[in-house]
Amino acid sequence: MKKIFTLFAVALAFCSTTAFADSVVVNPTVARIHAGEADATHYDATATSWTINQSKISNGAFSNMLSKYGGSYVALVKFDAFQALFGKKLTKATLKFSSKCTESRKNSNIYVAPIKTDWDPAKITWNNGNNSTTLGATSYDDAGNFNTSEKAATIDVTEALKNAADTVIAYAFYTYTAREQLLSKVSLELEYVDATASANFTIKYMCGGAEVKESRVETGTKGAASVISDADKANFFAGSKKYIYVNDNADEVTVAADGSSVVTVNFREASAFNYSIVTDNGLTVASGSSFEGENLTVGYPRYALSKADSVLYQAGPTNKEYRKAFTLDEDNKSVVIAYNKESVNKVVFYTEGEDISGTTPVTYGNVAVRASKAGAAKTSEDVAITMLPAGKYKIHVGCFTSAREFADKVINLGIGDKVIGFTCSAVNLSEVCSDEIVLSKTKTLKYLAEGSGDNAALDYLYIEKTGNVVESDGEDFIPGDGPTYDPDKAPEGGIESATRPEHGMATPPSDTTQNDNTNGTATGINGAEAEAQIVSIVTVNGAKVNTLQKGLNIVTYSNGKRVKVLK
Repeated sequence: MKKIFTLFAVALAFCSTTAFADSVVVNPTVARIHAGEADATHYDATATSWTINQSKISNGAFSNMLSKYGGSYVALVKFDAFQALFGKKLTKATLKFSSKCTESRKNSNIYVAPIKTDWDPAKITWNNGNNSTTLGATSYDDAGNFNTSEKAATIDVTEALKNAADTVIAYAFYTYTAREQLLSKVSLELEYVDATASANFTIKYMCGGAEVKESRVETGTKGAASVISDADKANFFAGSKKYIYVNDNADEVTVAADGSSVVTVNFREASAFNYSIVTDNGLTVASGSSFEGENLTVGYPRYALSKADSVLYQAGPTNKEYRKAFTLDEDNKSVVIAYNKESVNKVVFYTEGEDISGTTPVTYGNVAVRASKAGAAKTSEDVAITMLPAGKYKIHVGCFTSAREFADKVINLGIGDKVIGFTCSAVNLSEVCSDEIVLSKTKTLKYLAEGSGDNAALDYLYIEKTGNVVESDGEDFIPGDGPTYDPDKAPEGGIESATRPEHGMATPPSDTTQNDNTNGTATGINGAEAEAQIVSIVTVNGAKVNTLQKGLNIVTYSNGKRVKVLK
C-alpha cells in the first residue's frame, strides 16, 4: 500500500454557486480527518482534490483500519444550499464527484456515508470530531469500483436535501480497501422551478388498484405537464415482495394551481426465479432463488466432485474471486462455469468448510472475495466431518487466513486420538495435503476447535482414497507430529453431528476388493481361490514396518488372520 506521510485537508469556499437555466451547482466545504495525526486539523482552501483510504463505520464514527500504515483518513464534505434555493422549489439534487486509484494496476470501491452537519472544517480533527455526536454516521452508499483511470459518479440526494434542516447536507467519503483513492470534482447539482410559478402534485405508486408504497408530493410548473424522476419508476421492495415498474401517466397529467393533480405510477409483483451454478460437464455446485431481474453475485466452489466415478474437477477464480455475477433474467437460469478434471485418481469425499454442521461461517478479511465459494468456517467445538471406513487415504485441506504472518496458522483435524495439523502456507487460500493415512477400521474425521478462528479457517476439504484395507483390529497409521488428541479435554459439547446429507462420501469400492494394477479392475479376495496377502507388519514395540524384522513380528493378513512370526 502506498504510504502517505505528508497529509493535508481542505475547505473550499462555503456556498459558492454557479447558475444556469433551471439549475444551479453548489460547491462544497471539504475537510479531512486523519487517524495518524489525530489531534491535527487538515485543510487547504485552495485544494481541488483529496486523498482518502480505508475505514468503516462503528457506533456512528469511523474506525482506524490502517494503524500500521500511517492511519485511516476520511474526507468530510458539506453543502449549504440555502442561498441557491432561496425563492425556488427543489425538484432534484445530485451529488457528483470523480475518483481514481493512486496505486498502479489497483482498484477500490468508494463508500459515501451521510453524516451530521454541525462541524467546523477548520477545527475538526480525528480525536475531537470523529464520534457519534458530531458525525453520527449509520449507513453508506457503495458508489462503485474505481481503478487508475478517473471515473465520474453520481448519487441522487433529493430526499436528503428536502428533509434537511436549513437545507444543509454532509457526507463522508472513504474506501473499501487499503488502496488510496484520489477524490475530485465534488459538487451538488440542484434542479428547481420558480416558487411563484409552481404548484404541488401527488405521485401514487399502485399495483392492481392498491397503493404499495407511500405517496409523495412533488413540485411542478403550473399548467405544464408533470415530471417524475427515475427514482419514481425504480423497482423496489416492500416487505417480502419486489415490485417492478410497468408504466405511468405523468405526461398526461397537467400540474393544477390548486395542487389537486395526481400522477399514477403502476407496478407489478415480481416473480421468484430459481438459478443454479453448474459445471460444464453437468454437475450442480450451487443453487438458489431470488426475484426476477436481480443482479446476483453467487459463490462457487473451487472443486466439484462427481460421486458417480469419484472424479474431482477444478475451476479457476473469476477476477481472483470464486464468485460469479449474473442477472436473474429467466426462471431456472443455469450459469455454466468451466471445470477441468484433476489428476487425483479417486476422491471419495468433498465439502466446503461452511457446509459442515456445527461450524460458524467466517466473514473476516478477504474470505468473501478470495475463499472457495466465497466462504470458510471456524469452530468453537470439535465437530464431526465424515466417517472413514478402513482404507488408505490422503486428506487435502484448503486453509484460509487473512493474516500477513501465516506460519503459525494451523487447521487441526482429528482421527481417533491423533491430530493432523495443516499449516497455512500463504495469505488467503492455500491447499495442504497430508501424508498417507492407513485405517484398519472405520473412524470419525473431526474438525477440531484447537487453533480454529477467523485467521485459521477451514475453506474446503477433500479426501483421496489411495488403497484398500480389510477391516480388522490391526494398527492404524496416522502421520503427523501433532499432539495426541484427548477427547476428555475437548471443549464442552464434544463431537457434534456429521456433515449435512448432501455432502456425503462417494460410494467407495468394497473393502473386500483390491486393485489389479495391470488393468484397473477390482478383483475379489473372499473367494476360495484367492491367496491371503500381508496387510501389515508390526514389531513388538508397536512400530509399523514393511518387512520382517529380527525378533518377534505380528503379521496381519488380508483374510483377517493375525500371526506371530519369529525371525
